[in-house]
Amino acid sequence: MFQRAFLTAQAMGVAEKVHEQVFDAVWRTGEIPLTDPSTGRIRPKPPTIEDAAKFYAAHAGVKAEDFIATAKSFAIETKTGQADKLVKAYRAESTPTFVVAGKYRVDSHSAADFEGMTKIVLALVDRELSSTGGKK
Repeated sequence: MFQRAFLTAQAMGVAEKVHEQVFDAVWRTGEIPLTDPSTGRIRPKPPTIEDAAKFYAAHAGVKAEDFIATAKSFAIETKTGQADKLVKAYRAESTPTFVVAGKYRVDSHSAADFEGMTKIVLALVDRELSSTGGKK
């Protein structure tokens, strides 16, 4: 659902506008209810695309029904399929997982903490930029 909601927001041109607010809605405010506030555990019933549509309607100014229609469109269906294939190809089994230049995978097993992961990712990006003369 989160993948589909992000790709939908991206297609509608509002992903960057509210990206940080989505994080807060999931982990802090409960607007997109992933966890039970009383226990802190993942809810047995995960949030739906309708929950995401309500959030984007309230915070990004898109109509909920337009968001849902876009989320169920062929274009988004195709993009989610492509993203699923990449996740499998990169063997991304946890979050976060970073893939640099399509050949280096950095995940929680790569370093002791997120700061260590960040250092590894930045070093790999620098290596790739150096080897390509700074070209992407």
